[in-house]
Amino acid sequence: MRKISLIIDQIAHCKELIKKDEISYLRMALILLDNAAEVLMQRKVEEEFSWEDFRKPWQENAKKLNFPITDPLSRPLTSDKKRKKIESYFDEKAKFLSKEKGLIDPSVAQVLKILHRYRNEVFHRDIVM
Repeated sequence: MRKISLIIDQIAHCKELIKKDEISYLRMALILLDNAAEVLMQRKVEEEFSWEDFRKPWQENAKKLNFPITDPLSRPLTSDKKRKKIESYFDEKAKFLSKEKGLIDPSVAQVLKILHRYRNEVFHRDIVM
């Protein structure tokens, strides 16, 4: 419960910053909203990987025994290399949760990726468009 209340508080602060309608406050709101989106995606990624970690030994044992396994245990697992990319990069999280898991609408994932790039420009290069 505490985790979700932190996100709700963060979004409430964004609302107050946006109401001020000044570029510096809008910039801070964008940064906070982007962070909230990434935190929520990271939590879901961790949940998905935890489920995969649970399934992995079942799949390995079934394979050794030539025992057929059924859905949902038979779904493919994410490679360690791909997991690292997903855990490290915003766009990879959005792609994984939308295209591979169907948990985010692809159009929403695309908007999140565009806003994240814009946030990077604002945050790292002090560019405001």
